[in-house]
Amino acid sequence: MATGTQRVAIVTGAGSVRGIGFASARLLGAAGDDLVITSTTDRIFERVAELRDAGIRAEGVVADLTEQGGADAVVACARDVFGGVDILVNNAGMAAVSDAHKPGGLGRTVLDHWHASLDRNLTTTFLMTRAVAGAMRAAGYGRIVNVSSVSGPVAAYGGDPAYHAAKAGIVVTGQLITIDGANSIAEERGR
Repeated sequence: MATGTQRVAIVTGAGSVRGIGFASARLLGAAGDDLVITSTTDRIFERVAELRDAGIRAEGVVADLTEQGGADAVVACARDVFGGVDILVNNAGMAAVSDAHKPGGLGRTVLDHWHASLDRNLTTTFLMTRAVAGAMRAAGYGRIVNVSSVSGPVAAYGGDPAYHAAKAGIVVTGQLITIDGANSIAEERGR
């Protein structure tokens, strides 16, 4: 573990006070874990203040996790402040905020929306997992929680095909983590 029995967790997509990411961070912090939480906006520092007010050791990083540099910056924070990373909660992502949800499915999907959704939902998971996997493997310990959706294994509603494809990709990425990280990294599914 990064610092003896004290675990260090990174939680992505933790900027919303009512979101899954921040709820995960609160639970991990309440269990005694040190935290690095991320968001794409400065509101992450409000969440850090809330965690610290609750007696939880936490740092926040504003990062674009669709870029390798963003993922590397988050992991560097965990390493520099807390000594490493034991747990990664891949929560960053969101459903379409454009017209991609309207009826018409694949035939109406604009290529730019397709790429943006895959980047926001799947590439973030890939880049963060890749950024922590080597250190976890070397330490002989690591836990990766991939937050997906019922839309991953089953297209639960019409429209937004890129979101469904990305969430399915997250499910498969988790299976690959289990295969690649056997004996050191365990993947936990969150839906």
